[in-house]
Amino acid sequence: MHRHAVAHLRLPHVVRALVLALSLGLSPAVAAAGGDPPPERDVDNLEDLLPRRETLREREAWRGLESLMPRRGTLADPPPAAPVRNVAEWEPATGVLIRYPLGLPYALLRDLDDVVTLHVVVSSSSQAAAQANLTANGVDMGRVQFLVRPNDSIWTRDYGPWFVFDGAGELAIVDHVYNRPYRPNDDLIPIHFAQQQGLPVHSHDMYHTGGNYMTDGDHVGSSTRLVYDEAAAANGMDAAEVDQLMADYYGLQQYTVVDDIESGGIHHIDTWAKFLDEETVLVKQVWPAHHTYAALEQRATLLASLTASPAAPIASTGYSARTSAAAARPPTPTAWS
Repeated sequence: MHRHAVAHLRLPHVVRALVLALSLGLSPAVAAAGGDPPPERDVDNLEDLLPRRETLREREAWRGLESLMPRRGTLADPPPAAPVRNVAEWEPATGVLIRYPLGLPYALLRDLDDVVTLHVVVSSSSQAAAQANLTANGVDMGRVQFLVRPNDSIWTRDYGPWFVFDGAGELAIVDHVYNRPYRPNDDLIPIHFAQQQGLPVHSHDMYHTGGNYMTDGDHVGSSTRLVYDEAAAANGMDAAEVDQLMADYYGLQQYTVVDDIESGGIHHIDTWAKFLDEETVLVKQVWPAHHTYAALEQRATLLASLTASPAAPIASTGYSARTSAAAARPPTPTAWS
């Protein structure tokens, strides 16, 4: 199926969802004490899971040993051949990327294995436990593929691969620098996954995180200002340079960067907004007395004012017929946390 530019411009439809507001930052007592949050256990009670934020314990473990951290062979590669199209999360997928020990319930995995492959990141020391516990909990092991590599945390949504179609219509992975520098094993997972799947990988050296990025799959993307702040601090890049990198590596023609809704927390856009298709954005809605109400209403108004991409699939129903601009391709894997 081919795609073409249409003459009219479309405004995104904003869907509001009323949800309970959950704090993603440290509790006041923990934050005030400057300590780590209380650890959560994995579903099989094998280990303390690392939280979203880096902990003092992690930083202290690597203090003075940074030169020994595992790192990429090359810091930055040339971008994919243009024109590039970044695959959206809502598009059809062949698999999900998770990590064992798990932060996900087995019931969800049993639902997922009905339709996709479970790509399970696991260390060699945990593979036997993963095999035994996945089997015992009814996961279809015929739909499981292990990626046996050292890893640090469960947050595949943040450190996992981002998929693009390059100018020749070929699927490839773009790999950012994970904005958790004291989790170096996680940062290498996209490269290991690309090697396992036989996919080309294009690494760049800018700090980013999957939870602070969303794309409509049609050259429009959005993040909070965390991306600008971290790129300035870690890479010495200004906003224009960030926008240009996102255009070169991800094919974005419109990159909207907004203030987050809170002063604290992790400042990931996926905690309050998500593209559902090229014309629809889901935005969190809270009660009027909540401290983020005004900010969320302003962000919803801003997102609704944006012009959606002037290109759309021909004769598709929903998104089941989404293809690359250059050539029809099978569904792509996606990251999951």
